Amino acid sequence: MKTIFSLVLALLLAACSNTPKPVQNTNVMILLDDSGGALPAGSLASNRLVNRLSDELQAAGLDVYDDVVLHLDDFGGRQEQSDKAMLLDKVRSYKSVAIDYAIILTLDASFSSHVSGGRVATRVYGQIIAVQSGKVMGSVEAKGRKISTAKDCQRPCLVNAASDSLSGIAAEIAAQILMDIPGEKVTSQRSSIGNIDELDDFSDANRADYKLIFEGFSRRELSAIEEYLVIFSGYAMHRFVSSNEDYAEIDYQSDITEARLSRNLNRMLDELNKEAVMKLSGKRVTITKSSKPKFDVDGWE
Repeated sequence: MKTIFSLVLALLLAACSNTPKPVQNTNVMILLDDSGGALPAGSLASNRLVNRLSDELQAAGLDVYDDVVLHLDDFGGRQEQSDKAMLLDKVRSYKSVAIDYAIILTLDASFSSHVSGGRVATRVYGQIIAVQSGKVMGSVEAKGRKISTAKDCQRPCLVNAASDSLSGIAAEIAAQILMDIPGEKVTSQRSSIGNIDELDDFSDANRADYKLIFEGFSRRELSAIEEYLVIFSGYAMHRFVSSNEDYAEIDYQSDITEARLSRNLNRMLDELNKEAVMKLSGKRVTITKSSKPKFDVDGWE
């Protein structure tokens, strides 16, 4: 009898030891660095982007916490304008929940006028930082589409245009963030532009067919762009489908995700000192050259 009891007890202990531990979700918080003339946190445009971005990250399985709610719960009172150092210090001090990663973003906007009307341009850039260690996990950068406005567009009109421009790139920013957070759906394939010695181990099973369309670029500029396309991580092959003086359509095969390709293309444009608007639609990427806007957002709300 004692032997049987010991056997049953041993089996129960073995079953308990093999029971998988519950998986702890990743806690993230989106924070806005609104120092230095950036769009202020709490503005209509900022709130719209943060809300859309939160939805994208939650849909991917992350637990997204609201900075405003936690601040009121733990400290009370209003938040003041904050830079990156202040934001990190604050998120580390929260007692009600432990935040794993801080997503610190800066939102810029500009307005330019011309004879027929005006145009609002936006840009988002920032970092993903492991809260406790301070390690920078990665960076994000994206440009919203330019919004045309009336020539006499006043502040409410400008704010609505900036809001529309920013909210349209929430999915692109979320994809970049997910690449840099360990264990999430999109895994990082880190390889800097121009360093072909750090290419990842890709396979034909992951290969994707992209359509790259460049509008407004000269033949000389397209030649410089082609030099970058062949050294992107995951590059397989490319072929010009059509081209003329200021237009090119390229079939491009690669093993990287849309978000990684978008980031590489943005880096390429920065290195070439070219300003352009990028539009992603599935595997189709349209890049339209434009003049560089002057970023000046003093007084925006």
